[in-house]
Amino acid sequence: MFTGVLPSGQVDAVTLYSKISFDVKLDPLSYPRVNGTDYGLLQLFVRNGSGWTWIGAGETRFTDNNWIHCSFDVPTTADQVHRLTFKLGENNLTNTVIYNIDNIHWTESEVVPPPPTMSVEKTEPGLNFVAASAGQYDRQSIATVANNFGWIGATEPVSYSMTISKFPSATTYGGYSAHFYLVPGTPGTEDAPDWNEATCALITIHANGNGTATMEYHYKTNAPGSNGKPTLDGLSAQYFNADATNGPVGWIGNVTGAGILGTWTVTMNQDTNITMTAPDGTTSSFVMPPEDAAQFAGEGTVYYGIVPGANGVGQKAILSRVQVKSGATTLLEDNFSVSPLDTAVWNIRAASPAGGVALITETEPYYVWWTTPATGFTLQTNADLNPLNWGDPGVTDVAVGAKRRALIPSTALPSAGIGYFRLVKP
Repeated sequence: MFTGVLPSGQVDAVTLYSKISFDVKLDPLSYPRVNGTDYGLLQLFVRNGSGWTWIGAGETRFTDNNWIHCSFDVPTTADQVHRLTFKLGENNLTNTVIYNIDNIHWTESEVVPPPPTMSVEKTEPGLNFVAASAGQYDRQSIATVANNFGWIGATEPVSYSMTISKFPSATTYGGYSAHFYLVPGTPGTEDAPDWNEATCALITIHANGNGTATMEYHYKTNAPGSNGKPTLDGLSAQYFNADATNGPVGWIGNVTGAGILGTWTVTMNQDTNITMTAPDGTTSSFVMPPEDAAQFAGEGTVYYGIVPGANGVGQKAILSRVQVKSGATTLLEDNFSVSPLDTAVWNIRAASPAGGVALITETEPYYVWWTTPATGFTLQTNADLNPLNWGDPGVTDVAVGAKRRALIPSTALPSAGIGYFRLVKP
């Protein structure tokens, strides 16, 4: 990964430019991935605002060492760009990959951007996970501050549960998933311990097109910076091994229930015995190899969150409760009814912390959305359309996909029964 500062400093890229292009060439000494046919993806991100927000501009796959010309549209939320990040990666890399970049060029925009359009949405209480950034693999999660949630050596069964109250449609947003990450030790501040950490259990939950839903158990051991070591077929990796006969570890079981909504539970017993329970009570049990289970000994951190998949950017899932129990003893429980998120209990570990994770209660009744680009526009409210009564509601807007969103608490509403919103550009 390489990040370079723009020579001109921060720019309103979406207003000034329509395209960003560059030429890239793979060095002949680079090593292909396990599949032997390509060298991974090169992704371009623009870094936006004081938070250095990652905004994906485009990607290209290396299949040979010829020069490639890349030209990507400037993202519509890229209004405070100060750096470019070129990131090369993918699972199953085998050795060094070297790439050369030349002729970075911005194309000036010849079109005046249209003004933004607005909409108002009623919120839904609970822990809202929104796929707020552009990457299909961007994790939006929370993680426990405490790390006393391991199961190896426990004298009673240890169970991990999440209750889903809202989830995107599988027919429209297939690939969207919720997850538990069970991470031994004390992971860093990363949002992707399933990639970064050496050892991780990944329990995913996804809706199916026929209305059912499935929870799957995957894991990796001793494989930092990857999705896991290749399986015996030499093509897939541990996490995405859909058939246990293709490899000795990785995917070891699943359970399918009647629907996605409700409480999903994973219970660990005697270190290696695993039972998965769907909201309708359907269960599935299997055994983790003892030598692999031993890699999870000691402390343990739990992540809860979502990954959008290829079609789910901008979509929302809501959790109404999470729980960790050891036998009959509750080690952790949160029904997300008190805002803000308790920082003594939870860390936000998200690709988009501001837009991707929001604890919503009844005291935050509305979202106001607007399209981008919207450079220089600010939100105002008014109780009666009197031109002298427009004012700043004192809320902060964040990027969510290709739009911006402001959460409106009850205290920011212009009146109890009626109110108006507008965007204004001085």
